[in-house]
Amino acid sequence: MRLIIATDTSVFEVASRNALTAFLEAKGWSVWHWYAQLWLIDTGSEAVNFIALREEIRKAIPTLSHFLLTSAEGPTDHAGMVPKESTAWFKQHWLRKP
Repeated sequence: MRLIIATDTSVFEVASRNALTAFLEAKGWSVWHWYAQLWLIDTGSEAVNFIALREEIRKAIPTLSHFLLTSAEGPTDHAGMVPKESTAWFKQHWLRKP
């Protein structure tokens, strides 16, 4: 399974970015992190529970207050901590069925 994590530059410090990268790599996942606020993750054949992963990340990196996890393939799944005002657009435009 492949997924995307995006964060908000205004609330996410370098130490937290490094901690998130280390957290993901410790799971044995392949991580692409060439943009400061974006991670592309390949979990291999491992399925991901997005809500459980969100909670693991929140516990491991409490300074991370704005982030979005979303699937990059298959059924669109997501979780995160995003500004409430952003959810209507995300549901209408990103989660819509083609």
